[in-house]
Amino acid sequence: MARCTIDAVNDPMGVPLYPSINSMHPFTYLKQGTEVGTLGQPRNNRQEIYTVLKPENKGWVNTANLICPVMNQTLISAVKSGLTNSSSFSQTSPTSGNLTAIDSSLSYNKSSIPTDLVLAHSNTTLFAQAATKGVLKQRGVNIDDPNFYKTETYYKEFVTQLTELGFIVENVADDKVNRNTYSGEVKISEILTDIVGLYLGAEAFAEFKDLMSIIPSANDDKVSNFLNFWWSNAKFTDSESRFAIGPLEDVNGMPTSTIVHYSFDIYMRDWRSLFVSYHHEKFDVYSTAIKLTLDMDIYHSVQDMITNALKGQIANHIKHVPLDFGN
Repeated sequence: MARCTIDAVNDPMGVPLYPSINSMHPFTYLKQGTEVGTLGQPRNNRQEIYTVLKPENKGWVNTANLICPVMNQTLISAVKSGLTNSSSFSQTSPTSGNLTAIDSSLSYNKSSIPTDLVLAHSNTTLFAQAATKGVLKQRGVNIDDPNFYKTETYYKEFVTQLTELGFIVENVADDKVNRNTYSGEVKISEILTDIVGLYLGAEAFAEFKDLMSIIPSANDDKVSNFLNFWWSNAKFTDSESRFAIGPLEDVNGMPTSTIVHYSFDIYMRDWRSLFVSYHHEKFDVYSTAIKLTLDMDIYHSVQDMITNALKGQIANHIKHVPLDFGN
């Protein structure tokens, strides 16, 4: 059980408190900063809580509206070419762990997770991405069409490839590619945060929000080069940008990740575009999320096949850079 607070900054009426996990009708609203305690584990993007001042006031809130304490850590690293590298940065932050760029996917995890789990996740995900495009191309699908990554066809085949490689796959978006429309003054990082909050538990969501606050303040050339590498692999045209972000966890010795995939109907020149405000008449954002748990016994049985297929490609698609955010 953890002590948390309610995040109702964007909810003038307060955060709805529901009588049951599936209820759509709140019985009251909780104001910004209300201290609460959690009960059990999050389910279906909701968390059962009670209010500290009135313990009898108990119900379910959306996990995106909870801020819970997470462990302070000061190590961040990433992976390249099967090698382990890391460096510390001297900024106290609740963001945990390692940062890995796998093509257009940005993955982050606690530094306590064994490197072999990070490598297994990175290599297998990269292999599945390539296999998905190869299989669909053979079936006559135009994988160069910008709309390709907005279709359920792509994600269903991606899930198939991941399953065959030893992943236990849960499509937390219920096999749907969701579409949201935005207009007016917007900041992309805030849209990312709103959407990712639909899919992550409270702790992972708090880490994500902290990561979004750290990245724009990075002023080290090596950090910028790393993020440039990630963004250079984001799939974009003059009217579309696509990438993925999500946490990697160690669950009983198995790498488990919830990766949220985004496709924006706007062009973003570089990763800095995520953190500035724009005025847009109207644009759409497509999103879906997949939760992956890799069975390491199965992975070890196909590891040589995967790494042999990826030889000569890993350095171009999985990147590491030592990160130092300074004092």
